[in-house]
Amino acid sequence: SMGGHWAFWLAQQEKLPITATVTFYAARSGDYSQTRSSFLCHFAENDPWVSGAAVKKLARHLDSAGVSSTFHQYPGTKHWFFESDRNDSFEPKAAELAWKRTIRFLGGNLPPDNTRRRALPDNRGDVSHDVGDSTTEPVAVVSAIHEASKREDVPVCAR
Repeated sequence: SMGGHWAFWLAQQEKLPITATVTFYAARSGDYSQTRSSFLCHFAENDPWVSGAAVKKLARHLDSAGVSSTFHQYPGTKHWFFESDRNDSFEPKAAELAWKRTIRFLGGNLPPDNTRRRALPDNRGDVSHDVGDSTTEPVAVVSAIHEASKREDVPVCAR
């Protein structure tokens, strides 16, 4: 997904204080040697936009940089399985499992007192991200931020 590509690109930027990156159906190779982020990557089993080769290449790049990463593939799913407004692809059980894994991952990679917020609208102008008060506080990037913003239990985004 485009959001996932942006999440990977942002995490590669040495000056950004990103310590946790969660992506849904995206793979982007590149130089991760300067990242401070850990990665949680969710993939559909049947995805015409993200090939198995691209996933393997991403894993190699993260491994060679010594970056902590976890990959999950959800059996029987298609691209957009996490998007509740995509009737043709949404898979509630897989989405719920991915969400639980995301919350657990963020809880382990962001400090518990990282609760200050400053609005950064997305391209729709309706989502803000938890970025704290300075550029040195840990930040998370979640590629499915619009879908996540609908949730009541969102620790990183504000509705």
